[in-house]
Amino acid sequence: MQDILVVDDDPSFADYITTLLRRDGYRVVCVDSGEKALEHLSTHPCRVVITDVLMPDMDGIELLREIGQRGLDVAVIGITGGDLDMNNLVSRLFDAMGAAFVTMKPIEPQKFLARLAYHAGREPEAVASRQGEASVLRFRRP
Repeated sequence: MQDILVVDDDPSFADYITTLLRRDGYRVVCVDSGEKALEHLSTHPCRVVITDVLMPDMDGIELLREIGQRGLDVAVIGITGGDLDMNNLVSRLFDAMGAAFVTMKPIEPQKFLARLAYHAGREPEAVASRQGEASVLRFRRP
């Protein structure tokens, strides 16, 4: 099991992604702001941070920058719900800043979990064995 920190100010999506990850066997902590994420990371190192890109106060881009400046060894995955032009811009920016990858909402659970497994350091066999077990989870916007 690997530790994953989820950072999202939308309680519905945070609950969805946390449930998805826990069902796949990850240990997950969820916070609702970039500031809380940095506070958590200062005492609880983790392997992966999954962050919403658009959040009030400290957004995902600022969080990624802070993680880099602090020299934290963690893969950062961005999740964005913006329009296509915004998503392309965010993807290029996250890539240039060293993020693992960026994905758009709504996420495709199996594809997302497969990409995450690589960055979380999971063995490919463990991922493949879980493919048939996955339940269907649907995120519904309020």
